[in-house]
Amino acid sequence: MALILVSLLTVASPAEAQKTTVPAVMLAEKPETAWWMTQLRQARQFGATALAGLEATPTDDAIPVDEKVLQAARDTYVLLRSARGGIGIARNDRRYSGPITELVFKRVDEAWNLARVPVDRISWGNSRTEYLEVSIPSLRRSLQLVDQVFALMP
Repeated sequence: MALILVSLLTVASPAEAQKTTVPAVMLAEKPETAWWMTQLRQARQFGATALAGLEATPTDDAIPVDEKVLQAARDTYVLLRSARGGIGIARNDRRYSGPITELVFKRVDEAWNLARVPVDRISWGNSRTEYLEVSIPSLRRSLQLVDQVFALMP
């Protein structure tokens, strides 16, 4: 009986989310273009902060990466994930779908995957140099893709 109760509690517990400072209301996935464009603008701001911080980070492994830089990277990731979800909903809704929505989704999907690199790799045990050599270009490319979305959207 106890085993069943423990297994039910384990199954019912929510997955651990990425630590974020973004208010929960801003992480809602909505199909409205204005909503996910706001999320993308915020992601772009956090991403620029994270990128500047990573570029200024010393390669000395003895000095930890500034937590504010890592938090900006996490916030970038969670906002991109939420915007991606909203765009995904829009793709399935005739009122919002179309060829531009498909292009936007592809760019945001790639940006989201790239934004995960500096968030995940910090815990992989790589040297600081290796971490920065992978994280900086990934985040830079992620932000370029978000900028392309801004150019696509009116």
